[in-house]
Amino acid sequence: MKVKLNIVVWCCLYLLPDGLVLAQERDQDQYWLDLAATDQTYADRSNEIGRTRAFREFLGEGSIVFRENGPVDALEEYRIADFARDELTWESHYIDVSRDGDLGLTAGPYTMVDESGEELDLFGYLVGIWKKADDRWELMADMAAPIPGYLSLAVEPNSEDTLPVLSETAHPVVAMSVE
Repeated sequence: MKVKLNIVVWCCLYLLPDGLVLAQERDQDQYWLDLAATDQTYADRSNEIGRTRAFREFLGEGSIVFRENGPVDALEEYRIADFARDELTWESHYIDVSRDGDLGLTAGPYTMVDESGEELDLFGYLVGIWKKADDRWELMADMAAPIPGYLSLAVEPNSEDTLPVLSETAHPVVAMSVE
């Protein structure tokens, strides 16, 4: 009887890490998908209602945006500002989420457009830092890096892009499952 119990315990201990790894992988994929959907909704809302109003919907308490003179309080900046004449279109080409699913990063190209939707010769990259609060992603930092000319990267975001980083930083059990 004791031998059977030891075998059952050993099997459970042996198989448990694999089950945890699979659950963690599913969670990680879901975190990534949730952030990707939120970022796309944010971009869509910006096109629908304008950048200022979209920022107001997605910015979190204590969020910042970077301006020429450094970081400023984002909620204050977008409470008083109206950027209707300078709208942005963008899409994320890179998305990453922390193992805990509470912090995320999105990055991709943007294009400035005028009131009629015509593209201006102003391009760059946006980087957003997101925090999950009350089961909702909130934009905590927004950084724009203008570039001279237009650098086109016709790529789709893919969660597999983050696997090398995950394998270097993840718990050894998770890292083994990535390889």
